[in-house]
Amino acid sequence: MKLSFGHRRRRQGRSALSALALALATVPGLAQLTNDQVPIERTVPVQQQIESEMQSRFRLGEVRLLPQLALVGPTYDNNVLSAEGDQPKTSDWSFTVSAGLGVLIPLGRKMYLKGTLFPEYIYYNRLSDRRQWGGTYGGTLYGFFNRLSVEADYTDSRTPQYPNTEIQTQVLADTQSGSVKLEIDLGGPWSVYADGEYQQIAYRPLGAPPPIIAGILSGLDRNEGAVRGGLRYKVTSYFSIGVGAEETRTRFDQDPQQANNGSTAVIATVHYDRPRLFVNFSGGYRNGRPNDGSNFPAYDTFTGSGYVSYELFRNLDLNIYGNRAVYYSLSPFNPYYLGSIGGGGLTLHFGKRVSINGFGGYGTNTYPVPVDGVQRVDNVTLYGGGLNVYIIKSISLTAQASNVKYNSNINLFDRTVFRFTSGLVIGLISP
Repeated sequence: MKLSFGHRRRRQGRSALSALALALATVPGLAQLTNDQVPIERTVPVQQQIESEMQSRFRLGEVRLLPQLALVGPTYDNNVLSAEGDQPKTSDWSFTVSAGLGVLIPLGRKMYLKGTLFPEYIYYNRLSDRRQWGGTYGGTLYGFFNRLSVEADYTDSRTPQYPNTEIQTQVLADTQSGSVKLEIDLGGPWSVYADGEYQQIAYRPLGAPPPIIAGILSGLDRNEGAVRGGLRYKVTSYFSIGVGAEETRTRFDQDPQQANNGSTAVIATVHYDRPRLFVNFSGGYRNGRPNDGSNFPAYDTFTGSGYVSYELFRNLDLNIYGNRAVYYSLSPFNPYYLGSIGGGGLTLHFGKRVSINGFGGYGTNTYPVPVDGVQRVDNVTLYGGGLNVYIIKSISLTAQASNVKYNSNINLFDRTVFRFTSGLVIGLISP
């Protein structure tokens, strides 16, 4: 459960642009394990989150138990199979329920081991062949020392995802990933950071594959890794800036000759966190290149993202977001496309527990290789809004509606998706 901050107090409620993130499903499908995609909402520092979870009232000796029940849905989708052009649409209701347990074990005063066990079930009302079991399982080791912070984790998950922003039908993503992150305090305002991560991902249809992905979805199966490091300057306790370098490499299972690639980037970061103003930005110049003798089209461009939340009045927040990233494509002619999106929204709070929001956004998906002399460009328009209610401290209820329209210069790829979803999260960790 994320927190949104208000004047003089922490204000609960999901931002309008969190709904935008759900509508676009922008996280899966990035061209590499890039470090320049920030969350579209306020975030809580890891150490602060661990300290909060240590206050759980469920304990076995020193072990903290973190039970959680999450229901995403009922969700209505008027284009479940992402039909394009004149293809008939299929609508359905669905929900995903997850119930499981987190375990937090203190290892002395400065180290913690956290395990997660969250099975989930995906249910569709009419499309019964899309009903599936999934889940997320893993562990993380945290160390918060005087001048050194360490985080190492491993996760194995099988979860419903949208493979990229051009495909608005859910599939199953089988993912195994691990990472190690280090940050060293050099004294005064300076620190250095370094981390590495690896991910292996395979996509499978939910039930019978829709025509848009039949026979080609496994073309996105891949393994990828990234290493990065940089320097951070803490201007104040709430304001920091940084600069770093990143190297990524991706290898595909089915068509390495077409898609194997890597990238290097110089990335700047800005983080500002005050009650009335929150700024999170990460982005810079990225060079993408073919690897292993592949035919991957090279690129040189800016990639990154930023999120700003500003309290216009005591109970009204303005949220702004922008994103530019490289996504892998299902097209046999274009192994990737460049997706750019910008959006804004308002969140109106009624007391501490209820908020309503609205948002809108516009962007483009641009494909690098012309086909029959035509370079494909999809214009993306979206809007929506919703309601968020915190029933008690650890129980939240949400309802969101969004409409996303893709208008392509190749009519075959025009598509529209209206989606309504509700959600209930019960996280029993309050003291």
